[in-house]
Amino acid sequence: MKKRNRFKTEQQSVEFAIGLKLFSEVMLKNKDNPLFEEFRPAFGALMKKIKSPEV
Repeated sequence: MKKRNRFKTEQQSVEFAIGLKLFSEVMLKNKDNPLFEEFRPAFGALMKKIKSPEV
């Protein structure tokens, strides 16, 4: 995350990565929770975009 310079500062990259990790763990542990039902496809798209070298 730090090397890709997706945010204004390295600190923001770290904060984003930590928040994303924590959130994704909660989603995985509660994958049947209706709260995440609509968000799950968007989250998958976000992860693909994050892992893409072109963005």
